[in-house]
Amino acid sequence: MQKTCANSWCHAAFAVTSDDLAFYDKVSPVFGGKKESIPPPTLCPECRQQRRLAFRNMRHLYRNTCRLSGVPVITNVSPDKPFPVYVREVWLGDGWDAQAYATPIDANTPFLKQIGRLYRSVPRWSNYIEKAHEKLSKI
Repeated sequence: MQKTCANSWCHAAFAVTSDDLAFYDKVSPVFGGKKESIPPPTLCPECRQQRRLAFRNMRHLYRNTCRLSGVPVITNVSPDKPFPVYVREVWLGDGWDAQAYATPIDANTPFLKQIGRLYRSVPRWSNYIEKAHEKLSKI
């Protein structure tokens, strides 16, 4: 099936194959015994990729500090964000407990609000370490 991208500035032609439709049918969820079909895409693959990556900052870098080790880092996370930034080695290490960020599920609060709270509190790792080797050896 040939489709035209619904993005107002793109309008590229793209194909939705029978394999694509079979995949959407296969992964469509079932609620209460009724299958809720996933509709075919209305955006071309490039526009869908742009939309998937839109929330990520890949253009701006900031000076920051690893909250656990104090090592200065360059990261794509600005210092005004609520979540901590860790040096990659610290983030992958055993110096912090990831389960400390676990929260019980509240059935009275919308799921996306709960995920948003979790997303804003869990540490991220930094992209680049400035002169970190001598400081990391002391951790």
